[in-house]
Amino acid sequence: MKIKSLAELKHDTNGMINCDIEGWMHKDEAKIIEKTLPGKKNILELGTYQGLSTSIIASFCDADAKITTVEIFKEQQEKAKHNLQMFDNIDYINKDSNIWLDTVDTEFDWVFVDHSHDSFYMDSTMMKLKQVVSPDHIILLHDMHLPGVQAQQYKFMSLTRIRHIGIGVLF
Repeated sequence: MKIKSLAELKHDTNGMINCDIEGWMHKDEAKIIEKTLPGKKNILELGTYQGLSTSIIASFCDADAKITTVEIFKEQQEKAKHNLQMFDNIDYINKDSNIWLDTVDTEFDWVFVDHSHDSFYMDSTMMKLKQVVSPDHIILLHDMHLPGVQAQQYKFMSLTRIRHIGIGVLF
């Protein structure tokens, strides 16, 4: 699903996006993705599922941006690859995000975190991300209504230069 504008995305009465790709995203979350992507060239998504957020990211990032998306479940990643075959700027990694982050030597300037929402797992992710982000990066945390992610917001606030629900820049 390649989109040209958020207006073409269908959503239910609660604002949740309805499309051919299974997943969960509110239209306002998609707006935040669209607004924060311009100028970002090295994009990381942790938790691909079937590719809904990946398709929104790929639709709104700059044409020369590279997207790396990490998914632990091979079956979900295969569905995402099928759903996103119209994009040629996506690298798919089939590993546990936190284990993979230990091996990365790339700097990312835009990160979307939507993997395990367990507080302990998220703690580890946030500390590992500090090692792989560029100085001018943005990190977005998805599913802020879940307790494990909400806990990160409060921990994350002490490590950020920008404070906004679910968005921040690590020092």
